[in-house]
Amino acid sequence: MKYPSSDELFTNQAVDGARGNQASARSADSCPGLVSLSPDLRQAMMDNRGNPRLAKARDYFLPLTAEKLDELEAVFDFWQNFDEYALLKGVNSRTGKTRFVAVKAAKRGNDVYARRMDEKLGFLDRIGKKKLFDVSDFYDEKAWLRLDSPVWTRLLWITFTWDSKICSLDQAWRRSYEDLHRWKANIENEYGKLEWLIFPQAFPDRNGSAFGVIHIHGLILMNEAKFSVFANSEKDHDGREILRYRIHEKDEFADQGKWHSFIDVQALSSVQAAANYCRKYAQKVCYGSSEKARITSALTWIYRKKGFSLTRGFRKELNDLIELLQDRKTSFQEDLDGKRVQEWTWEFLGVFSARDLHVSYGEWTVPVDPGEAQDLLRMRKGQVFRDAWDDSGRGLGSGGGGSSND
Repeated sequence: MKYPSSDELFTNQAVDGARGNQASARSADSCPGLVSLSPDLRQAMMDNRGNPRLAKARDYFLPLTAEKLDELEAVFDFWQNFDEYALLKGVNSRTGKTRFVAVKAAKRGNDVYARRMDEKLGFLDRIGKKKLFDVSDFYDEKAWLRLDSPVWTRLLWITFTWDSKICSLDQAWRRSYEDLHRWKANIENEYGKLEWLIFPQAFPDRNGSAFGVIHIHGLILMNEAKFSVFANSEKDHDGREILRYRIHEKDEFADQGKWHSFIDVQALSSVQAAANYCRKYAQKVCYGSSEKARITSALTWIYRKKGFSLTRGFRKELNDLIELLQDRKTSFQEDLDGKRVQEWTWEFLGVFSARDLHVSYGEWTVPVDPGEAQDLLRMRKGQVFRDAWDDSGRGLGSGGGGSSND
């Protein structure tokens, strides 16, 4: 877990920055999204402490069908906006002083999640603007003549789809990563090792037959193989004429991968273009309130899919491609501001809701009175004991008397 810096932990002020706290005056009982659920559905999503839980949602919704998607979005909104906090105990290594603080948990698509995701993809912002190729490599701009000199690339942007004729919406999401890794193995058998940065997305068109079905966008970097590029005039979704770059070996590449449905392969003209694709995609689809973000977040949540997946060697291979220094020790931050916590040692004590902590919805970091922290921990320990007692068949109404050792 990544903890905030000591400076922000011990103030009543919210975290500064582009995604800083805009604390709300709402009470803990007015969780956003609560009123959109029927009482029965809300009850079905909650554990015995009144907190919405993914396990409950999975029991209710899976196997998922298109008819349940609207209801799933409503439940996801409720869960996402039900703020929960990690309760931390800090001990100052120099003075021995003890403090307690509650830190808002990152939940898929919420503001903390968005900031963490921006940090993890931060290495894309440090990529240079080196061009791999441009239109002048294919055409003599003055005479507008096609040039015959070959242009090569190792960097591809690929979209993988799942045909509804071969599997249902539920099956497509369940088997998605298994299918993807099988494709990767097939490609590597012929072309050598590859690295990727991939993002799952749900089709957002509510009026389309593929609404909610997964497709995956991936930035694919080949370690050894390279492909011949050509410029192609095409029309985009709005009917506008645009120039896209393709590879001549597309058919052979697709056949080797043995992908079961439609697959689109593009060549990217620069590493910066690749970075822009990924950052813009993440910002529009992985978090926020847009229709694309909401349905994608709801489905990746219910199927426990990561917002993005990055192979271990991707950053190094990308750095090698653009001839940058290899020192990337700060690419993944250790706290919300990229500062190292040295003076304080932190212990994770548990997760509690905003309701338990009497916190206004939206606050990112909140100091907790030591007495209140101890009360919360005792309450949680007592609840765990009572649950175990009831489950053992020796609780109230069980008919068993138990013993002093129970």
